[in-house]
Amino acid sequence: MTPVSETSINVSLLWDAKRYKPEHGGKKLFCSMLNEFPELQDRLKNADVLDESVAKGPLYQKTLGVANGKILLIGDAAGFFDPITGEGIGIAARQALLLEKYVEPVLKENSGNLVKAMFDYSRASAQIYRRYQIMTSLVLLLRLWPKLTDGVIQVLHSFPALFQKLLSVNMR
Repeated sequence: MTPVSETSINVSLLWDAKRYKPEHGGKKLFCSMLNEFPELQDRLKNADVLDESVAKGPLYQKTLGVANGKILLIGDAAGFFDPITGEGIGIAARQALLLEKYVEPVLKENSGNLVKAMFDYSRASAQIYRRYQIMTSLVLLLRLWPKLTDGVIQVLHSFPALFQKLLSVNMR
């Protein structure tokens, strides 16, 4: 669940299609999957549905680089794994600051080496993206071993502080 405003939340359900076959497809998919979470279902029973959007993955998007010629990419355009969490927005904001630092002075004053500025942006952007990419890649890799995944989920359920710490890694 992701807060959208003070009165709205976005509810997203992710699953491994090899391990879980919902009883319905299409528009009934969400309700079918929500049956697996009775406590959440109970909390949402009187909620107004604001949007019936349904998306499917895989969601992974890879790019060869964030700078090429006169094109600079930021946020999800620079590559993403999970567009649901909003981490692309945070990455985009940090990358925008890098653009201001490395590229804007060269463009504004029409001086300096634009190729070098774009290279510097690209290198610094990779450092921002790397931590997010590593953590998300580990989660995606983990799903290849269902029993290990179940064990990790049990451990994280038993130690909520550890789970919170892992979530916070991408938020720095």
